[in-house]
Amino acid sequence: MEDEDLELSVIAVEFFNTVAQEELHKKSQRLQLTERFASDVVPKLLKNLTKESPEDDENGLAEASENCLCSIMEMSDEKVTGTFTLFIQNTINSQDKNYRRAAMMAFGAMIEGQNKDQLKGIIESGLEHICQILMEPIDQLATAASSTLSKVAELFPLSILNHV
Repeated sequence: MEDEDLELSVIAVEFFNTVAQEELHKKSQRLQLTERFASDVVPKLLKNLTKESPEDDENGLAEASENCLCSIMEMSDEKVTGTFTLFIQNTINSQDKNYRRAAMMAFGAMIEGQNKDQLKGIIESGLEHICQILMEPIDQLATAASSTLSKVAELFPLSILNHV
């Protein structure tokens, strides 16, 4: 997941995502591999979000990592939410656009988690940042923020109503 060969890193992330998806679909037969390795894998995946992808590359390392993080959050959110929030806090106000985009991608992945009560407070406190990044002139940032806001609207519609 951290190999210098970008293609190999993407394959490794997609493999772990496949494992997570399979475990999610076969809940009663879980080997719990995802939960066992999440504490080691999540920080690496979050770091991958900061890697710049070409604008037309929908299958880049950052995007593959975001998909994998979504799968992990669907299964083991309480154990890794703290890692997500710390990452977001450390990157959301960065001068580097890739770090701000990574914060939005991490936020969007985090809200896929199961514990909606725990996430509600985090989401309501993060809406201001999402709206600020949504207004940035850099397309990649605005796209990441709009994607995150769309997920918030879908999963936590009252949070948006309370914000406006």
